[in-house]
Amino acid sequence: MSGVTVVVPALGPSAHLERALAALDAALAPRGESDEVVVVDDSGAGDLASWVAERLPEARVVARETNGGFARAAHDGVRAARRDVLFLMNSDLEPAPGFLEPLLEALADERVFAAVPRVVRRGAGPARVESLVRLVEREGRLAVEQPFVERDAPARLLAAPCEVPFALGGACLVRRADLLALHGFDALFEPFYLEDVDLGWRARRAGRVCLFVPASLCEHANQATIAEAAPRDLIEAAIERNRLLFEWVHLDGEALERHVAALERALERAWLEEDRAALEPLALALERLDDVRLARLAAPPAGAFAELARGLPTFE
Repeated sequence: MSGVTVVVPALGPSAHLERALAALDAALAPRGESDEVVVVDDSGAGDLASWVAERLPEARVVARETNGGFARAAHDGVRAARRDVLFLMNSDLEPAPGFLEPLLEALADERVFAAVPRVVRRGAGPARVESLVRLVEREGRLAVEQPFVERDAPARLLAAPCEVPFALGGACLVRRADLLALHGFDALFEPFYLEDVDLGWRARRAGRVCLFVPASLCEHANQATIAEAAPRDLIEAAIERNRLLFEWVHLDGEALERHVAALERALERAWLEEDRAALEPLALALERLDDVRLARLAAPPAGAFAELARGLPTFE
């Protein structure tokens, strides 16, 4: 085994971060490896260093001058890392003892771009899994689904690693070189959400896979950090805007034709119902259209989306 850099973007001191660092310390201590922890203070206030030092003295704190969102904070942590393998970790994630070893074993396969642990909701039980995700296109719209958050995942899916379309950005093990080769999280999706879906799909286009590793366990207080920093309507608008951006970058062929038709229906419905709020995410996405065009320049030939999606598990 070799040392790992754990990168933890944070918005400042919080009870969630305190629990996360305590759990991380307990998980890393028995390894006896040259692991390191880099906490990125994305608050812009620069007051996290002393707070972290009291709780995890060996951690390094990288302070950002302004709040830039998850992707920018993660990238600052990646640049500060001194190890070749990184675990990207949300500030409200609590890794269990022994979580790293199964992920490292999975990453030993050169075809694996990222390994994601079994991430369960805090207090929900070991079979309510966030990180068993699927990406589904229905009538030109993409849905990112977590089918086993409200119901237990079947035992067969928790018995061995399996492929997923992307690894959760706040709970994944990657090689630093691989992340940098794909230029990390795309700034197109700032300030938050779906940047990890996009990264996983770009890795898939490059012939790599993301692997769900059930033997590695982490507990997550879902959206606990972001919910304290942004109102719910802003979060929902950002998610829908970024879903549109992802669709515009990656859909092609017949899937893109279905998407255009779906947008036409949505616009007509919003006009008839005088629902201006329904148009806000579209307006926000249109502001990034030039960036979308640039991102599509690197896209594969038409029909690639359907071909790549065909090999994904449905967990049915």
